[in-house]
Amino acid sequence: MPGRSEPRSGREVWWAGHEGALLPDLEGEQVSEDVDPIGLLAGSSTVVAVGPLTNVAEAVDRPGRAIGALYLMGGNFSQEKVEHNIKCDVDAAAAVFASDLPITAIGIEQTQRIRLGGAVVAQIEQAGALGRLLAAEMRQFWKFSDQDSNVPHDPAAVLMLVEPDLFTFGAGLVEVDSDGFTRFTAAESGPHRIVTDFDPAEVARRIVARILAACEKQSG
Repeated sequence: MPGRSEPRSGREVWWAGHEGALLPDLEGEQVSEDVDPIGLLAGSSTVVAVGPLTNVAEAVDRPGRAIGALYLMGGNFSQEKVEHNIKCDVDAAAAVFASDLPITAIGIEQTQRIRLGGAVVAQIEQAGALGRLLAAEMRQFWKFSDQDSNVPHDPAAVLMLVEPDLFTFGAGLVEVDSDGFTRFTAAESGPHRIVTDFDPAEVARRIVARILAACEKQSG
């Protein structure tokens, strides 16, 4: 079965509408009714969240949950703006950050420092069938957003888990107010960490290198 279909906050979740449209045989994919996705999250030692936190909030509430650490892309910790993943379900985000879960977050003010442009897409496109699909997905988003580059928000969140030495973190407490603003208060003993700095060029290089390695593995 899929995860929760409605956010806790009752807000309509925005999406572009073209997501996944280029994936082959997507209409033939089926979701098993025998799988409890919230249970899978609750039973995972490490969770990486790169979207609204509705399902994660449900997992956090599960008795006996085994989650030991949560890494997420979400929030805005330096500008007076509400970030999309938090805005989609403010109630869920507030519940997750108010839990006792150790959380490491990278906010949009940091991910927006990374840009992948035409040269990178051309390189990825040459990396077999998966590379061609990924390049087409990126160009599709460029056309939709009227841009000539895009930000790898979610890959950056995964990278801070697998290569934390690339990032500088600040410890403290994140609170989510009723409007979805994420407020960070620095404190050495705080339960949360946010990314405060990194080398954008190096992070971009590592992301692309991992994409190309995945494409090579799939082709092999």
